[in-house]
Amino acid sequence: MLNDGLEDLSLPLQNKYTEPLLFVPGTYHLSQVGQVPYFTAVMSLLDLVEQIKFVEDIPEESRLTGSLEELFQRDINWDRVQNDIVNGYLRNQNKLSFFNSLTIALLPQNGSKIEDNYGNPESSPSPTYENKSWTQINVGNICIESNSGGGIGLVRWHKEKIFPVAIDGQHRLAALKQYCDHLTPGVSPEFNTKIPLIFLILDERVGFKGNSANSLIETLREIFIDLNRNARVVAKSRLILLDDLDVQSFCVRTLLASSAQDSSHDTLPLSMVTWREDEAKFDSGYSLTTVLNLNEIVGSCLGNASLETIEALEENEVKKYVGTIKAKLELKSEILKSIEDYIQLCVGRDEPFSFKIEHLRAIREAFRLQWTPHIIQVFRKFGPYREYFSTAAEIGAIDGMLADYLLLSKENREKFKNRKKDADKTFNPQSKIDAPLAKLQELKKDEWAFYVVFQKALFLNLFGLEAQRQSLFDGEIGETREGFLAWWIEQLNVLHKQEVFNLNWGTRKAKANLWLGIAKNPVSETIQYSGAAANRISSFITICLWFNKDSESQDAEMFATSLIEDARAKLPRIIRNAFRPLRKGLESLIRARTEDEIDDKRLEKRVKVELIKRLKSIQK
Repeated sequence: MLNDGLEDLSLPLQNKYTEPLLFVPGTYHLSQVGQVPYFTAVMSLLDLVEQIKFVEDIPEESRLTGSLEELFQRDINWDRVQNDIVNGYLRNQNKLSFFNSLTIALLPQNGSKIEDNYGNPESSPSPTYENKSWTQINVGNICIESNSGGGIGLVRWHKEKIFPVAIDGQHRLAALKQYCDHLTPGVSPEFNTKIPLIFLILDERVGFKGNSANSLIETLREIFIDLNRNARVVAKSRLILLDDLDVQSFCVRTLLASSAQDSSHDTLPLSMVTWREDEAKFDSGYSLTTVLNLNEIVGSCLGNASLETIEALEENEVKKYVGTIKAKLELKSEILKSIEDYIQLCVGRDEPFSFKIEHLRAIREAFRLQWTPHIIQVFRKFGPYREYFSTAAEIGAIDGMLADYLLLSKENREKFKNRKKDADKTFNPQSKIDAPLAKLQELKKDEWAFYVVFQKALFLNLFGLEAQRQSLFDGEIGETREGFLAWWIEQLNVLHKQEVFNLNWGTRKAKANLWLGIAKNPVSETIQYSGAAANRISSFITICLWFNKDSESQDAEMFATSLIEDARAKLPRIIRNAFRPLRKGLESLIRARTEDEIDDKRLEKRVKVELIKRLKSIQK
């Protein structure tokens, strides 16, 4: 192997530096943005398991106080590592074992913090060769020696000042470490294995050229996304948080706090959002929503426009897609002109269309100004969510110790408790962590607001009614988005006080749950999570809001009659349209309760009865 010949050389190394690794250099010149140098080497299995770190090994201070962009790497699935890779592959004696290269980033470290640049070396180690044909470059505390031909070189780094972390191949590294747990160095022949590595040192002194506006971590994040996009599928939540080429993902991130410690009221705290796992539901646990659900909410706001669903080479489809974005956001004329020109350029070149980075940033900024505050206002002022935030702040789940706890993956939360107990023998996890968080869990009990299907429906309703506000309402409610939103939230809170949004609404006032046929299965009475169920919930909210708008003079029976018969189309179209999915749901409820066939006339009469029953329950 390449490193074997080094054993006979005189190596006057400083003890603070690693043993030199022989490398072959290379550079990617494929991008107009810049170039990425890399160093291909092999490392002994023993050195690998001892020296190379996981992202979760990054000092806790850097992880907890770092920006969202720095919380970028996938958590390790230890069950997959042990069962699939170690036991199912490495220890399977009937299979050859081979891994491709791991990508290792050499990061500058200062105590418990990862620095954003390599700086200058603490001290310069003596050259390996006293030979003029070799030159030495110190990139901070990384020493690189190259021969005059540039074909090979040596790399070593300061053991305390450089943090070698795997940004691609974490699961392979974890498997190798676990595989070696029961091996004996110097005895087990498996340690003769040499592992291929690709080192990245993102510094101009070794030829790196990139976007000068990006930090070191941002550049590594970009490389991570590219490395993993076409490998094992990256968790969708992570791609939403990291993808800088997707309109919807860009806009989702305007809703989230920019860092772990950001508790601004203008965004959602990371501790209140499920962002590590690909989880849509949040009716259990301690989250107020999930990244996946926020992604759907933003999609609804933007008219569900997505480049993934169109043929990016077809001019008409691209223009329709861009037109949907334009209809939802007010963009500056120069940006619109630039987008239109770029569409024509792509058509002329026969290239698939995708937004340029300046277009994406303009769209993100428009969304941040025009929609982010209103979406956040729903989370902050709608009754169930407002109470949830208040309790979370009270117990320290937004900017206190519990926030730090909630930011951890489920696997690391138990370690957090143990560290606290080790630091303070009087620390009681049950009273300090479990009991306070139980208060949040209790707030979710029997509340529709904490079910994913309801949250989707809530924002479907907001976006649908807001788009029609000028034709539906007079005065400030119709004139401004702010005025409409204030009215809309106020009316929702009225319904909440009337217990309409209780999971078991109607059980004390009626013979059956009044959500049956709308959001619950008429037969099994289980919650329905389909898109159709979300549409019915949204439709029912619309009917309730419209009925309550003039409820002092409104009669439940008259309103039900006008909805069902409405031959003269006296009601606005959006109200009539809202009743259609609701009507189908009530019809399914009636048929489920009726053993015999039921004719249309009787069915209509029964639908009216069911509708009146629900309207009377909300009448002021």
